[in-house]
Amino acid sequence: MMNKDMEVWMRSDESSSDSEYYRVRKAMVSSCNVQDPDWSITSSSAMLNKQSKFLHLFNPVFRIANVPVFYLPYFGFSTDTTRRTGLLPPELGYGKSEGFYYKQPVYFAPYNEWDFELDPQIRTNRGAGIYGAFRFTDSPDSRGEISFGSFTDKNSYRAKQKSETSNRAELKNKTHKGVGLKYERDKLIKYLSEADLQEGMWIDATKLNDIDYLNLKGRDDDYDSLVTSKFNYFIANDDHYFGAYAKYYIDTEKIGSKNENKDTLQELPSLQYHKFTDDIVLPNILYSIDLQSHRYDRKIGVRATQYEFTLPASVHVPLFDDS
Repeated sequence: MMNKDMEVWMRSDESSSDSEYYRVRKAMVSSCNVQDPDWSITSSSAMLNKQSKFLHLFNPVFRIANVPVFYLPYFGFSTDTTRRTGLLPPELGYGKSEGFYYKQPVYFAPYNEWDFELDPQIRTNRGAGIYGAFRFTDSPDSRGEISFGSFTDKNSYRAKQKSETSNRAELKNKTHKGVGLKYERDKLIKYLSEADLQEGMWIDATKLNDIDYLNLKGRDDDYDSLVTSKFNYFIANDDHYFGAYAKYYIDTEKIGSKNENKDTLQELPSLQYHKFTDDIVLPNILYSIDLQSHRYDRKIGVRATQYEFTLPASVHVPLFDDS
């Protein structure tokens, strides 16, 4: 038997089938050359559930060429590659200050248009928390994700961190929490026009109370203290391009201070118009136009708006007859 999509084959000395299982004896599974495979798994017998597509292998032996490397009395795994609700592979780790780390993702996929993931975790010396992500497609030309999370430190961990800092300062927050949004869309105005246009929108926004909201998402995450939210949009045809961009910064080191982020410089918004290269008057006189506006804003401190305009032109004179 062979699965052409997975490029995996199986052969056996005996095989049978009933309403629930495919059954084989003295089976070999591999994805290499059938006559002389580089690797293979042999088993005394195997059963494949027709409904759940779960494969049970009894006395499996993993071989490199013909050399047995590893043996188990039983090994089972699912051969179903479709999206479905269940447990995802866990994350494990250990940190000197945080203790043992364990995260067990739980995946929900009731519909093709959306799914939901919950990631409860525990750090034995530090605390526990839960993160989540809701992913969706609201049209054939868009996709998005709404994320959230919260992690609460133990009082013993906070006390230890306070004693180890030079100024004996407490951590800013006992609970680290936040939300995020990611969204991409390839059509907005294009739905209203039959013109040949290119279009795209991208949003990546985060709101949080400190940087540990991001650092605690996974085992090895390490983010900079400056968190950037972005918005990009463009629309263009063969002759013209228009873009709008924005960046919003949260300096997590300023959270809890007198001014918070009121003196952090924000880029809200930046606009761009570009005229692609074209000829003027004569075919060998070429020009293009680029106009940009950048607005730098904040509630406390100096603000500014910067304008840029370029108009490059060129003349092309052939020196030799192409014929």
